[in-house]
Amino acid sequence: MLLRLRGLSQRPETSAVAVALALKGLGSVLAFAMLAIAARAMGADAFGTFTIWFSALLFLAVTAVFGQETILMRDWGRNVAARDYDRARTDLRHAMRVTLVLPLAAAGLVVVAAAATGQDGTFIACAAIFVVLASYLIVSSHAARTLVGLAQGDLHGEITWRLVVIAAAGAALLQQKSLSAAELLGWAAAGIALSLAFHVVSLRRALAGLPGRAGALRDIADWASRSARLWAGGVLEGANQYMEVFLIGLTLGPREAGLYFAASRLANVFAIIGTGLHNYSTREIARLQGVDDRGQLRRSLRLVSGVTAFLIAGGFGLMLIAGKPLLSLFGPAFTDGYLALMVLSVGAAVTALGGPAPAVLRLTGNEGLYTRLLAGFVLARAVAVVLLASSFGLLGAALASAACACACAIAVNHACRTRVAVDPAVTIFLTGQERPAR
Repeated sequence: MLLRLRGLSQRPETSAVAVALALKGLGSVLAFAMLAIAARAMGADAFGTFTIWFSALLFLAVTAVFGQETILMRDWGRNVAARDYDRARTDLRHAMRVTLVLPLAAAGLVVVAAAATGQDGTFIACAAIFVVLASYLIVSSHAARTLVGLAQGDLHGEITWRLVVIAAAGAALLQQKSLSAAELLGWAAAGIALSLAFHVVSLRRALAGLPGRAGALRDIADWASRSARLWAGGVLEGANQYMEVFLIGLTLGPREAGLYFAASRLANVFAIIGTGLHNYSTREIARLQGVDDRGQLRRSLRLVSGVTAFLIAGGFGLMLIAGKPLLSLFGPAFTDGYLALMVLSVGAAVTALGGPAPAVLRLTGNEGLYTRLLAGFVLARAVAVVLLASSFGLLGAALASAACACACAIAVNHACRTRVAVDPAVTIFLTGQERPAR
């Protein structure tokens, strides 16, 4: 094991993995700080109500991009590998145009829903603007990561906008002023607008040095079909990530939703590891799939799995020792979610140990299979969370979520081994396999 870790540390691409993890890790620390400060400034009940809206808005933002972030990454890698720069520019421009329009429909839904629930005009405006800009940031982050590099994509996608919110929420807390949900969403929208400006500048510079000229999209029907499949997977992933707080709010109330949200944010340390490595992996998968280099793909996935195994062990130790003190940063009432935190950590750790299997399936043309698998588990997870939350409260909801997450990770990884003949899970590192999975 130590020899393998030493060998991985000496590989040149390890630095790229380290950058991806560092940016994602810092972004997640800032996200935790942002939400903890907001909880202190708002109070447990008001924060619980905010988390329900926040989760719903982020889900709408993911839904509104219509799979264009994945289309962009996959098509750009394939077109650049083929030196078809005209097609690369055409696909990029089309993805950006679609992204500019569809989030406006999501904003319309926000306006209707917020008005129907009696929210004031300030909240409605801030929520609508936030969902539009959050959708734009999803696509611009993927575009910058693909065209410019991980540093530019994730620096502003993960860090810049959160610093703005932390500054605003921290100032309110220091001045002992109450912070409303509308104010928090307004500051988040302002921070995202700043991040988008940085992304636009870096993308324009990157495109200025590339040959080719954008034209009309050649096959709208093919684009619509591929986008729909990828969009369905993205919607299901969003539902898998954000629906639980909403369902718990409906089942148990805002306070419990806030407790669950805080626990899930801490358990998100494992998703941080997975997503940071995923950000590296998706870029590599798209590039290597474009040149059909399965051998290098397996070696890259083995690197990712080795880093994952090392970090997951440390993350679980952190949750055991520091979970309750970290929850208390949200406020004294939030320590009631410690048991739920540990249960959620198990599910999140197993998912992270499965590696970037979803990315492998989606970026190698198996998005239909991935969508079908995920749909079944999302439905099962929603039903299980509601039933167990109704019977056993917060801990029941956590048990349902963790069990479904583990089962989904196992099923998706099995599909990846059988369909793509690569094993992205941590087992490829532990066993030392370099050969295709069978």
